[in-house]
Amino acid sequence: MTVWTVCAALPSGYELVKSPLVQVPSDQAVTVSCPAGKAALGGGAEIQSAASSLTKSYPTDFAASGPGTWTVAGRNASNSKVGVLGYATCADPIADNTWTTYKATSNSPAGGFLTCLNGRRVTSGGASANSQESVIIASRPGLTSEGAVRDGWWVQAGSLWEPVATDLYVMCSTR
Repeated sequence: MTVWTVCAALPSGYELVKSPLVQVPSDQAVTVSCPAGKAALGGGAEIQSAASSLTKSYPTDFAASGPGTWTVAGRNASNSKVGVLGYATCADPIADNTWTTYKATSNSPAGGFLTCLNGRRVTSGGASANSQESVIIASRPGLTSEGAVRDGWWVQAGSLWEPVATDLYVMCSTR
């Protein structure tokens, strides 16, 4: 397993919000809301079930100031209930943050690389695997320092069923 992190100076109004552990049917979304007036800058999940996988971790509830929630989901091999903990990194809205989304559909794996343009830097990202029994394989920063043409967010999802539909999300900033 490789773990990635994006580090920055602590933004104004920073707050980490965590959902309670809930048992939900496989692939049912759990949403974590930022407090009023704050925007989601990132998020994640913990899936607590045997033979489980992450299927969704992405921003939702977009407003002019940015997304107000983070949505997560998971599944397990038996398609029974799965334990889900959701997390959202929230802060006061940052004026120059922009989110870009893209939908990809292809044979397994499906996904792509969303880039930050005009000198902007990747600050966050997410993914949603939306096909039958699909799971997220990768959702991470892709950096010029590792050979990418521009900074961006790399997403891949896979499934035994094809085609695989995946939503990609990247947040970019000039700061």
